[in-house]
Amino acid sequence: MNRSQTQPLEKNMEMNPAEDPEPELEETPIEALEEEEEEMEETASSSGTVQTFADILARYLREMDEISLYSTEEEVAEARQVAELRDDLWRQVAELPFVKGEVTEARVKQILEEIGTWLLQYRRRKISAWALRRRCRMSPQRLQAASRSLLLAKRRLEAKRNEFIEANLRLVVKIANRYRNRHVSLSDLIQEGNLGLLRAVEKFDWQRGFKFSSYATWWIHQAVIRALAEKGRLIKVPIYFTERIRRVDRMYQSLSRELEKEPSLAELAEGMGLEEREVTNLILTSKEPISLEAGLGDLEDISLADVLEDARVEQADEALKRNSLVDELEEALKMLSPREEQVLRLRYGLGEDQDHTLEEIGAQFGVSRERVRQIEQKGLRKLRHPTRARLLKAFLTH
Repeated sequence: MNRSQTQPLEKNMEMNPAEDPEPELEETPIEALEEEEEEMEETASSSGTVQTFADILARYLREMDEISLYSTEEEVAEARQVAELRDDLWRQVAELPFVKGEVTEARVKQILEEIGTWLLQYRRRKISAWALRRRCRMSPQRLQAASRSLLLAKRRLEAKRNEFIEANLRLVVKIANRYRNRHVSLSDLIQEGNLGLLRAVEKFDWQRGFKFSSYATWWIHQAVIRALAEKGRLIKVPIYFTERIRRVDRMYQSLSRELEKEPSLAELAEGMGLEEREVTNLILTSKEPISLEAGLGDLEDISLADVLEDARVEQADEALKRNSLVDELEEALKMLSPREEQVLRLRYGLGEDQDHTLEEIGAQFGVSRERVRQIEQKGLRKLRHPTRARLLKAFLTH
């Protein structure tokens, strides 16, 4: 848009809102597209057609085989057209009177959304023509004309970009196949790889002379690896850690072929240039957790949880024995004087949260440390009497 065309707008901006005409605008392409999408969704939902993921994936792979691959010359020509159409769209956005600063992909998307919102508000009488001019320095008619031009440029860019993407989708399938059977479905891997391909198309610069397939391979690999790291493990680990685990696996396979035996931990560490503890940590992290509900071989009725011992849970016979000794100790303590019983309870934590020192007990009773020790020894001598020692042998170790 020529900036010289914006000069008459300055006069229009000074108009009285009451005198400003409110021209009617016809439906914009944005609303027409939205209605088309809604009609398509309603048609799909009313058809009642149900397809499995396997059917959809099989059809997708068949469609990939029907798409012709670009030659080197065609690839350069198509990439150049994508870049030219993108530059044309960005140029139109940059020439809008209200646009300032650098134009980027995200900025273009934001501006198109803002224009659509402004025009919709104007048609619904939520803002006046005068207010619209104040906001974007353009009349409603000029803004709608700019919107149509931008949407047309955007559609041309998307159509050419989609052609370029479709011609390289087979590369995504090829790379995704290398990572299948790793707890993420092939369809999910292809979807993530397609996102990497989209990113590659956005970043590719045909003028540098690189082949697009070589450039896109890195982006697709990164997208698939990230998906495996985020979705392929019950316990998530950082992306860089996942790559190091893959390096350990590759080194293990390489050394196994070279040495014709299973490599040791020291050999793995030396081959990777890491310390043994680091390699051990990587190997342990790569282990997949086992479900407690998993069956044991052919014993379908017995799970892993049925045979694992929980060391935190006391065995039944030990619990019975301990409870019996506690009961006998309580009976024996009743044979002591009240002070002797209380001192022993505090000293050894019997019925208490913790045991106490002689000083702490002395402070509580208002007597010296030595006096508390004498009371303790007197009580223990009574408990060591042969008639009681046989019952309390597990407790009396002094």
